[in-house]
Amino acid sequence: MNLYRQYIINPVRDGIKNPNKGIPIPLKGLSKYTNYIEKGQYTAIGGKPTSGKTSLMDQIYMINVYKWWSELGTTDEEGNFTVDENRPNLKMFYFSMKKKPVIKWQKWICLYLKMEHNLVIDIPTLTGQVGRLYDLTQEHIDQIKAAEEFFTNLENDVLVMISGPQQPSSIYNRIKDYMLEIGRMDQEDNFILDKKHSDTYVFGYVDDTSYLLPETDGFQNMNAEGLKRKIDELSLELSRDYKVNMNIISPSKSTYSTKVKDSEPTYKELGCFATSVDLGLVAYNPYVENNSNYLGYPVDDTVTKGKTRLRTITVVRNPLGLESVTIPCFFLGECGYFAEAPHPTETEEYTKKIAGLNKLP
Repeated sequence: MNLYRQYIINPVRDGIKNPNKGIPIPLKGLSKYTNYIEKGQYTAIGGKPTSGKTSLMDQIYMINVYKWWSELGTTDEEGNFTVDENRPNLKMFYFSMKKKPVIKWQKWICLYLKMEHNLVIDIPTLTGQVGRLYDLTQEHIDQIKAAEEFFTNLENDVLVMISGPQQPSSIYNRIKDYMLEIGRMDQEDNFILDKKHSDTYVFGYVDDTSYLLPETDGFQNMNAEGLKRKIDELSLELSRDYKVNMNIISPSKSTYSTKVKDSEPTYKELGCFATSVDLGLVAYNPYVENNSNYLGYPVDDTVTKGKTRLRTITVVRNPLGLESVTIPCFFLGECGYFAEAPHPTETEEYTKKIAGLNKLP
């Protein structure tokens, strides 16, 4: 095939016919730089402790994706939902190497309740522990019960959750084995999905690379950096050759510099992932880094009832768009929820948002 037609003409025509293609993300300002989620996208998220990096992945690339997929259809006047007959297949592999499954699921439910009902709830409140924010009302209980169908379908039809530390090769093999169940390699070693699964989205989530189990490189056990390079190499293959959407959490190393500037997000925080991923993001908590006027925000004033609300998301790797751009957000750690924040120069909107944060339980 003519390469100009394959790489230029055909994509242009597809863009005209299908503008804004991909899976939408809830942070509209961020999407202007990163675009929507496309099939086979390889994403790495870095950040220091308390930056919200795992919450960012779970909100945008996991719960948001499943919610988008589950809502593809129509609802009639009587409230009956009919699935879109053209809805693609969806499969998710979540490697939760850091947290216990019960914590993950409870956090996801808290996030969903915020996204679906604008209810701010944390795990102690959900489970009636002594540190709860408030007592649940009947309305809250009804909303929690109503979420059962959403999560039951996720568990039964879409999600495979693997708990505990894993070797890079075990993560790779688990996903590759599934891909070979729904497709095959042709005579030229190109992977082709079978007809039934031709539109399937497959997502992989690795949380996080600090918990990778040792494995040998053929001579000796790899060190921590070697394991990261290995999972990067294998994730790149899954993304490039099998069109799997890989999402990796790779914590940044803490700096011990006395200069606040040295704590600010850069591509270096992604380490080996910085040169290979399709999208690299770094989450940042300016308050804990004593960066009290970061991006012109009065950071200390964004602490409400002892909770640090300001976070930022910096795009550090983005071959298809702008890099080194930063999106300020307000973060609800109770439920792991990010919302883009107006700048203090937008006085009315900013004041309104801060007032709203102060009203939270």
